[in-house]
Amino acid sequence: MTVEFKLKTMPTYAISDIHGNKEKLARLFKTISLGKTHKLIFLGDYIDRGLNSKGVLDLIINLKESGYDITTLRGNHEQMILDAIKGINLELWLRNAGEQTLSSFYKFDVNQIPKLYLDFLNSTSLYAIHKHFILVHAGINMKLEKPLEDNHSLLWQRKWWKYYNQKWLENRTVIHGHTPMTKRAIQHQKIQRSIICIDNGSYMTHNPEFGSICAYNLDSGEYFFSDEK
Repeated sequence: MTVEFKLKTMPTYAISDIHGNKEKLARLFKTISLGKTHKLIFLGDYIDRGLNSKGVLDLIINLKESGYDITTLRGNHEQMILDAIKGINLELWLRNAGEQTLSSFYKFDVNQIPKLYLDFLNSTSLYAIHKHFILVHAGINMKLEKPLEDNHSLLWQRKWWKYYNQKWLENRTVIHGHTPMTKRAIQHQKIQRSIICIDNGSYMTHNPEFGSICAYNLDSGEYFFSDEK
């Protein structure tokens, strides 16, 4: 008798727009039963708005150091703090909830943030490719000759319909965050244009349809939220 063993596919999850909500991220890890056989691709915006940006960075850094398979992309909020450290548009970052991040470090000056965290922020990538998925924080201007070299769109773009080009995208699917959508809208997205948004506005607690962190299983197409039991 021959016994066949099938290797179980190790799931890959995309997660975006945590915005300083460490407890919600920890709950999301419990929801997906996170283990070292999982691959995580974070789409940026780890910091600002929430109360514990330092805690979010600590959690992700510790996972990486513990051997978890993690890819970290850069969001516009990471770009703003990196610019602020260089003396560029400090006020822009502070107006966009940078003060909450400073408070989580018990600092008053962005230049006082420890090197460990700056190294992490600087190590982030602007996009990732996994199988037939292209993962970015915000968007892609597909009408350019080299869309993945347009850093501004990767970090800031909204209004996808202006920049969509099926000929360039071919049979690939884009996963992104940056633009909050209700949980219902996320779950019922029609992938007519092969673009999936997974930003549920983790800091937007005024509406029950917002306020969660979403994990999207790239293998099964399932959505998971941090407020699920």
